[in-house]
Amino acid sequence: MNCLTYAFGKWFREGGYVLMRASRLAGEFGVTSKWHPASWVPHFLHRDNNHVVTQYTATDMQRELNQKRGLFLTWISLWNFDGEIVGDDDKKVNE
Repeated sequence: MNCLTYAFGKWFREGGYVLMRASRLAGEFGVTSKWHPASWVPHFLHRDNNHVVTQYTATDMQRELNQKRGLFLTWISLWNFDGEIVGDDDKKVNE
């Protein structure tokens, strides 16, 4: 949920819009059922007034660590993980 802090912080400072979509957490662990609790985890993004979308997401190293930990421990650590700011298409953004 660091994405929530990022998106609302940026919205408060710069305006724009806060977008919400389903997280990709379930897909990273091979969960295909839409009724699995991991499928209901939200993800928040920020879109500025110029339609540029940015998001706070886990780094590649953090994703590898999550795979070793498993879904349950990864879900618990959603509030505190190493992340980076990327564009809507997962391209790194300098901020």
